[in-house]
Amino acid sequence: AQMIKFHPDLLYVSSAGNTGNKFGSPFNTVGAPASCKNVFAVGATNSVGYGSGLHYVVDFSSRGPTADGRTKPDILAPGYALDSALSGSTDCKTKEDGYVKAGTSMS
Repeated sequence: AQMIKFHPDLLYVSSAGNTGNKFGSPFNTVGAPASCKNVFAVGATNSVGYGSGLHYVVDFSSRGPTADGRTKPDILAPGYALDSALSGSTDCKTKEDGYVKAGTSMS
């Protein structure tokens, strides 16, 4: 909060959150820090070949409006069934399988 207060030119980027399907309605589910003023929030869409595709927000992606009426997320990117690297290995020569991940953090 102090960084944003004293540096008004700073653009803070945050995932929108994954609570879109936790309540009766997916709306008004975006929370801090994604709902804060001067924060660029990234939501998730389905990935190619899954669900309705890239043109639709995936059910778990949090969305606005915020408590004061602002539209969130600010942008959407694929966030469901994405290939991700396997962490914890120090041997780059091995051929490890990746993992399929989902979430607005992957967007």
